[in-house]
Parts: sequence; C-alpha cells; structure tokens
Amino acid sequence: MRLGDLLKQRREALGLTLDEVADASGCSKSYVWEVENHRGYKMSLIMASRLSIALGLQVNLMASAALESEKAASEVTQ
Repeated sequence: MRLGDLLKQRREALGLTLDEVADASGCSKSYVWEVENHRGYKMSLIMASRLSIALGLQVNLMASAALESEKAASEVTQ
C-alpha cells in the first residue's frame, strides 16, 4: 500500500478531516492532501512522526508505505 492510501484510509477510518489532521500534525491542509493524492510522499522524520501521532500509526508502517510509493513512482518514470 502506498503512503497516500495508508494515510487517507486511516484518516477516513477515524472520521477526521484534512483540516483536523493538518492541525494535529502541524502541517498545512494542502500538504496532507498532496501526500494522500500521491503528489508527494517524501517527508522529514519529524513530519512522519507528527502524522503518525495524529493518525495513530506506527512510523515503520509509514516508512514501508513510503517505500511502496517510491517503487511505484520509479516504475512510472521508466
């Protein structure tokens, strides 16, 4: 599962809005939207930690999803 899919599914399962996740993690609504919609997946460890706390996810699960995102992105460019 790609990172954006993981974050969006978890956010929706918790009944949270983009604004609520952004507020809880200290980032912008547009950043959360971009990650969820596969416009970007690279993030600092600090941001990954903040999002993991806001969504109740383990950072290692997010890291695994980020690797899937990277693999998918590299397949598109080849």
